[in-house]
Amino acid sequence: MDDNVKKYKKILYSLIERTQHINFELNSPIQHATVSFYKKMVSSAKSVLHLYNDYYNACILASHMLEGLILLSWMLDKPKERVRQYADFGTIEFLEGLHLHPEEKDDNLNFIKKNNLKRLLKKNIQGQELTDEVLLNPKNYYNKWYRPEAKDINDIVQRLTNNGNHPEITNIKQSYDRFCAYKHYAPYVMMPRYGTSMNIPNCDKFLAISISLQCLYITFMYVNLYQLNKTDIQDITQKYSRLTAFYPMR
Repeated sequence: MDDNVKKYKKILYSLIERTQHINFELNSPIQHATVSFYKKMVSSAKSVLHLYNDYYNACILASHMLEGLILLSWMLDKPKERVRQYADFGTIEFLEGLHLHPEEKDDNLNFIKKNNLKRLLKKNIQGQELTDEVLLNPKNYYNKWYRPEAKDINDIVQRLTNNGNHPEITNIKQSYDRFCAYKHYAPYVMMPRYGTSMNIPNCDKFLAISISLQCLYITFMYVNLYQLNKTDIQDITQKYSRLTAFYPMR
């Protein structure tokens, strides 16, 4: 186990060092989406590496990375529609704080009308008269950018992996279920670590490092897919493939 941790960690460091300062092309919405997710993944992966004495919390960060990978995969499954929906939903989320910034009301309303954000309204609201008050009320919109297509993260995973699609998500599905336990104080991860004075061995370190590498690597492959000038990381890919049993991009 320790040898594998060292190998995963070494590759993770290499991937971060090789790619964190790349001046990626940002000429399209899809490039903006993939690069922004990758930058966040790099930040999280660095934090995982710094939490060398607290791998429980490192696992929580890794679960956050898993969610990001799942959401990005969902977005890129239908990029023309979903990248725009993801970006537009930021305006809807901003409506929650509009009472703190009333001077932004007209700009937000104009953006909603200009970009047809009424399409994000709940179905029962769309049949009503769409006054300015209706359009500016965040409660009239779905509360997640991926709704109503999918209910939640688990539903997204199920839809992505139907008929053998998205092997990269199929292979992390079980990991996601397990990592959620760290976030939600599940007894089977809490009790052995904080509910006893006994030193009970666990594999938190391996889980946090290995999943962080997988998420970062797959997200980078997504970034590279949409860049005109590809970044060659073949040497990292070869080392990565020896440690993992799946290939994230087909």
